[in-house]
Amino acid sequence: MTVNSPLPPPPPPVAPRITGPASLTLTAGYAATSTEAFTVTGTWPVTITKTSGNAAITWNAHTWQLDIAAGLPVGEYPVTLRASNSGGSFIFDFVLKVKEKVYYLDIPLSFVGGKVTAKSSNENPFLAYEGETVTLTIAPDAGYELSSITVYHYGTETTIPLSGTGLTRTFKMPAGHITVVAVFKLIGVAVEDIGDAGDIRAYVENGVLYVSGLSSSMSQKTLRVHAILGTLVYQGAIAGDKAEIALPGRGIYIVTDGTKVLKIVY
Repeated sequence: MTVNSPLPPPPPPVAPRITGPASLTLTAGYAATSTEAFTVTGTWPVTITKTSGNAAITWNAHTWQLDIAAGLPVGEYPVTLRASNSGGSFIFDFVLKVKEKVYYLDIPLSFVGGKVTAKSSNENPFLAYEGETVTLTIAPDAGYELSSITVYHYGTETTIPLSGTGLTRTFKMPAGHITVVAVFKLIGVAVEDIGDAGDIRAYVENGVLYVSGLSSSMSQKTLRVHAILGTLVYQGAIAGDKAEIALPGRGIYIVTDGTKVLKIVY
């Protein structure tokens, strides 16, 4: 007579678990979107429910994502998800952060004679949120010092007020992109806005830079012209006391012979 051994008991159910993005940051005015997909483990079936959170954030059981409706104002929105099965339950916390609109910080990697870097709450050094305080750190090259620094509201060309002294400035980020222009000068050498540095004079007409008075002030007659963002526009030896140099467009230019420095605004 054969006696059948009893079947072993089934393994106990594995309690569920949720893994995935714990937060998401959006900017005001965002379009409807979703988080990345979450991963759900444990003995199936597992039931996912949203137990708390703003009604504009919903659990999508088909894609295993949180769907976020457009239009939430600036603020933080915590959400709690609960995964449950016969083996137990698991709580997962998520938070949506809606920040002010983000705008560009147009800052060249270097200027003639130095660099300027920006710091805001954004991880990208060339982005900042509207209304936040942005800190500018100024780093002159050896032998140079800061002559002036200006922040322009891009498109309107209005200037943004700056606070601070020395090598640090701060400003409030406007509702729009900004451009930073810094002018550095050789230590002990004057920079003249009017285009007149002693014997050397300069002006622009019809896109041509006219420089005069070179013979008495330039021992080697080498003239350099830089765009304010650092690009070398012209460098060469000059025969005579005058020079005519075609400029690539409107902007701010630095003219120097190594002794005198002129800033030309065109």
